[in-house]
Amino acid sequence: MSSPIQIPELIQTIFRASREDIRPRRDLCHFARVCRAWHDVAIPLIWEELFDLAHLLQRLPRTARTVHVTGAYLGRHGNIGIAFPTFDIARPLTKEDWAPVLERSRFIKHFGFTELLSEPRNYSPATIDAILQCPYPLFPNLRWLNINIRNPTEQHTELVQSFLSPTVTALVVQSHSAKILGNCNLLARRCPSLRRIQLDVTNSGVTSVPSIEIADAVAAWSSLHSVDLKIDACHPNLLPSLARSNSLVYLSLWFTDGAGGPLSLSEPVTSSFTALQTLKLRNVSVSRVCGILAALDGSPIETICLAPVLLHQSQDNLRRVL
Repeated sequence: MSSPIQIPELIQTIFRASREDIRPRRDLCHFARVCRAWHDVAIPLIWEELFDLAHLLQRLPRTARTVHVTGAYLGRHGNIGIAFPTFDIARPLTKEDWAPVLERSRFIKHFGFTELLSEPRNYSPATIDAILQCPYPLFPNLRWLNINIRNPTEQHTELVQSFLSPTVTALVVQSHSAKILGNCNLLARRCPSLRRIQLDVTNSGVTSVPSIEIADAVAAWSSLHSVDLKIDACHPNLLPSLARSNSLVYLSLWFTDGAGGPLSLSEPVTSSFTALQTLKLRNVSVSRVCGILAALDGSPIETICLAPVLLHQSQDNLRRVL
């Protein structure tokens, strides 16, 4: 006879299915109020994803925080709306003040740190300083981190770098936010178990994340599964570093210097891209495409996307690729 189904596991299965509905968080909040047993299962699922840091900081005591709303803003369609509030810390925080925050933050596995001009999340310098001085890691079990800040400050950089930890396995960095990383060598040291990276360092106005650093970081990640890069220029070491990864399954490359010269591999073909299944190339010259495709003979490749590459190419160039 099979063992009976554990009630908490059954409830968790129901709640996870409900979270995929149109109003997942609302449903889970209703479930959490039914009884203690349902509450204990629902709370970790409710807090598993966080896309606004203010929701977490609101668990600080009321005497320790304030919210200021200043003026109004003009919406993208010409409508007038209330400005997003600025979250501020009213007094020095103690370990006891942080306890309710950490009680929930330990459940957070996915965090999106966004601060755009069109949709600002405003935190005062005192708030960021308070977070940096938190006596414990704010996200001890973080797995996925998405960074999208249009005009990052030095405090933003410190804050994001404090989120980088050995538990992080997926990192998405949008354009304009690349300089927050500092350098990829630091990223490789703080996130040694990274499995997925999506990095856009174009239009960021920085040169602090050159492709040579990306190449060195790739070599340090032994479990790298997915790489999505949009970069201004490609260092000769980048492609060989990617090709030597025995765990890389998905690779997407977008070079803004599409007219760049050919890329070649010094390694034998049999040792290149040994696990790669999906390859996507955008704005890559035909000579580079040929160099990359030549390295795929020993890989279990299933999908290749070259459509943007082939656009406006001559018949001779198309024959070279095919």
